[in-house]
Amino acid sequence: MKKLFTLFILLSSTFMFAFGQSGQCGENLTWEYNSSTHVLTISGTGAMDNYSLNDLPWAEFSGEIAAVQVLDGVTSICSYAFFNCASINSISIAASVKEIGNFAFSGCANLTHIYCYSQLPPSVQSMTFFGVPSANCTLHVPNESVASYSNAAIWDGLSDNIVSIEENPEPTTALQSANADAALKPVKVIEEGRVYILMPDGRKFNVNGARVR
Repeated sequence: MKKLFTLFILLSSTFMFAFGQSGQCGENLTWEYNSSTHVLTISGTGAMDNYSLNDLPWAEFSGEIAAVQVLDGVTSICSYAFFNCASINSISIAASVKEIGNFAFSGCANLTHIYCYSQLPPSVQSMTFFGVPSANCTLHVPNESVASYSNAAIWDGLSDNIVSIEENPEPTTALQSANADAALKPVKVIEEGRVYILMPDGRKFNVNGARVR
């Protein structure tokens, strides 16, 4: 019994450490910032709430976020969502996203990879990607959609480095590009839409604490 209690405390601490801060960002959407990998994940269904620069729920981490994952089910990214988040280097946008607001990624000066899974280019505004260095940023899209993105307004500003997502896929976990130090700590991984905690020794647990590997 004592060993089980100790394991429970250890896993609870691990989950708290690995998941970090979280909250709601839409009627059926949640955000979660992992402070050990510097990854911000948006999950759930429906549209993101609208925010101003002063009330973004993850504002206190804006200078730390290295990667953003917008998971399947999310339909929009609000204006100013990641305005001036200069540490972001990778963004993954699920096929369900149909609209990205103005200035959403403006000022993301170190953004080098955008993985966009929608076959049709999501609706964007004139300043959505303002300040993103197009010469250094690669846009990964479905193979059959390369031409569509290359000819779509605003998206065509990234067309110099547009590639097939099938031939240049996202890392197995988008966390790989976030923090080299993550290999020494428990990290959250998302596989086939399910969330797991991966321990440094290779053990893997689901969110209920049950070991799956």
